[in-house]
Amino acid sequence: MAHKKSWRKSPSFRQSLRHAWRGLEEAVRRDRNIQRQLVVLIAALLLAGALRISVGQVEIIILLGALVIGLELMNSALEAAEDILHPRYHELIGLSKDIAAGAVLFVSLGAVIIGLLMFSGPLAAMYLKGISLK
Repeated sequence: MAHKKSWRKSPSFRQSLRHAWRGLEEAVRRDRNIQRQLVVLIAALLLAGALRISVGQVEIIILLGALVIGLELMNSALEAAEDILHPRYHELIGLSKDIAAGAVLFVSLGAVIIGLLMFSGPLAAMYLKGISLK
């Protein structure tokens, strides 16, 4: 008798982590928005290192990056589930997708504003002193 896949809970924590990691890998591989957001997060962390900003500010960058990417993962999961459950266009499904995307946009804008505030001081100081990042 062939084993059928079940969507019941994983029997162990280790197996749950494997499923979560697989989902994360697939999302990064398939979703351009997540790829872009990871690039922006890495760039922000590199800039933070070059500017030698405080550990607390680096923690904020990591937290905001995780929040944006986590919301994007939820948005992608919601869109995939809705596409399977209702493959044809439906106004409420479209609205649901737009609202989920709006949540990602809202948090992303907040992260950008915080990043601008965080980096503007050190970048302005470097510019005024004529110091390069080299």
